[in-house]
Formats: sequence, C-alpha cells, structure tokens
Amino acid sequence: MGTHIHALQQSMQQFTQQFKSIRLNLDQVQKELAEGSEAAIQGKPALATRLTVVKADHVLWVNHILEAIANNNAQIDDSTLKDHHQCRLGQWMDSMVDTPLGQSEAFVAVQQVHPQVHKLGIAIINALRKGDNAAVHKGAEQLKSLSTMVQQQLDKLRDHIMGH
Repeated sequence: MGTHIHALQQSMQQFTQQFKSIRLNLDQVQKELAEGSEAAIQGKPALATRLTVVKADHVLWVNHILEAIANNNAQIDDSTLKDHHQCRLGQWMDSMVDTPLGQSEAFVAVQQVHPQVHKLGIAIINALRKGDNAAVHKGAEQLKSLSTMVQQQLDKLRDHIMGH
C-alpha cells in the first residue's frame, strides 16, 4: 500500500512540474502575442502575426487538456476536442498548403505532428473519463513533448517569415 501512495505522490509531483512548464509556455505565448500585435501595428508581415495567434491557440488548447487532467475533470466540452482541421492552427495550415511557405521543412514538420497532438489530447480525455490514470499521465507527458515540437517548428516558420 505504501509504495502505491509513494508512486501516486511521485506522479502528482511530476504532473505539477509539467503544469509549471505549461504555465511558462502560456506566459511566453502572451509575450509573443503582445509582440505580434506590436509588429502588426508597425506594419510588419501580417503572416507572422497570424502565426503567433495560431501558436497561442495551440498552447491554450494543450493547456485546456492539461487543466482537465490537473482538476480531474473529464467533463470537458466535446466542442473543445476539435480535430486538427477545426482549430485555428489547422485552418491556417490548410490555407497555406499551396504556398511557398507550405513547402518549407518546418511547415511539413508541423503538418506531421499537429494531428498527433489532437488525437492524443482526445485519447487523454477519454482515458480520464474511464479513470485510466496510467494512460492519462503517460499521455500528458507525450502531449507536452509533441506540443513543444509544434511550437519549435512554428517559431522556425516565424523566423523564416521575418527573414531571420
């Protein structure tokens, strides 16, 4: 019994760490959104600003899933659990497929990873509904790393757009 409680405490500690890093992500995204708004006002490429907005949307979606886990709230609204074509990032990507940017390495990388983020997020909520904590925690770890990949590639895209 004692080892089970210890494992649970370790698991919660691990999750607290994950949550802290998601919070930092959100802070970073808010900063980027502010910079994006400023860039738009100064007439910098609107594309870079749109990219910042869709990145923020992505981080908020992932955060929503992780908050559901943290609060053990499986009652998340199904309309939140959109597939990768329904969210703003997916819609933006679908609109960019036939552009030169859509052929870039970073764009293709996001195209490959982004659908996995949504599939996994939905699977995590389903596992949460079934009370499968092992799957939930394993999924949260994977979700975080997939989300990080998406964000890194979106940053590369933004740098590319801004000519860095």
